[in-house]
Amino acid sequence: MNNKSTKRFILFIFLFLFFVPLEAQMYIQNPTDKLNVKIPGLDKLSEPNCYEEGNSISEGAVICEVSWIGEYINAIYKYSIGIVGIIAVMAMMMGGIMWILSAGNNTKISEAKSYITGGISGVIILLSSYLILYAINPDLVAIKPIKTFSIKGVKLGGGWDYDPGIKNQVGDTSNSLKALLNCMRQNLPEGVGRISSISDSNYVSQVNTCFCDKGSACPTMNPSCVHSRTSCHYGGGLNDGKSYAVDFGDEENGTAIKKAAQECNAGFILDEGNHIHVSTSDCPRK
Repeated sequence: MNNKSTKRFILFIFLFLFFVPLEAQMYIQNPTDKLNVKIPGLDKLSEPNCYEEGNSISEGAVICEVSWIGEYINAIYKYSIGIVGIIAVMAMMMGGIMWILSAGNNTKISEAKSYITGGISGVIILLSSYLILYAINPDLVAIKPIKTFSIKGVKLGGGWDYDPGIKNQVGDTSNSLKALLNCMRQNLPEGVGRISSISDSNYVSQVNTCFCDKGSACPTMNPSCVHSRTSCHYGGGLNDGKSYAVDFGDEENGTAIKKAAQECNAGFILDEGNHIHVSTSDCPRK
């Protein structure tokens, strides 16, 4: 079996035996109670070893090392030893009885011997299977933990200028918008890029409050919302309390800003005359 086939086989076992709800939080739920095939002796799978790593881009990647596949295979191996041991003993007992009852018949004695040697051989092969697999390929008996990770958040890098009061809106920035702005910052000359809006100064940390896609049936807001009620500045309907759009007030640098946004795969770019509107590709609105 080549490496690709081995990986596919292990993946098949993993998908078939486990229902593992991976949560975008700092933990992974233990699937012991949700195993489709339970092995006697395997009372509980170990808890994942989770730790946090951060860098200049992310606020912290939660990495979890999960050894469930190795533990499950080990449990199957231990259970198999018991089952094969019982079968081997029964085979040897049957061979002994056949030998006793053979009455000197060479054919029956030969058959009895085959039962006995078969039982002994099966036990030897099972008990030495680890050494056999290790001799073929050490990786076959060294099932390393699977690493999963989720990013808690993306840091918004520096280098941007802000209109008065707009820096208070930075906390409303979604992870995808932070990533877009970080990418654009690398593609823009120093001094280019003055952010004039991220969310709404009247509703900082209350982005969802302004979103409404019911047209004239939308309730009147006081104070009023500064952007279109379906704008990506208000989440565009994603309802996670974050902004997916940014406005740049230095429209004299519009060409450079639009080029940087395009290079960073922005979802929507519009020159609105007194500012450049840019939204992320994952925002369902504009």
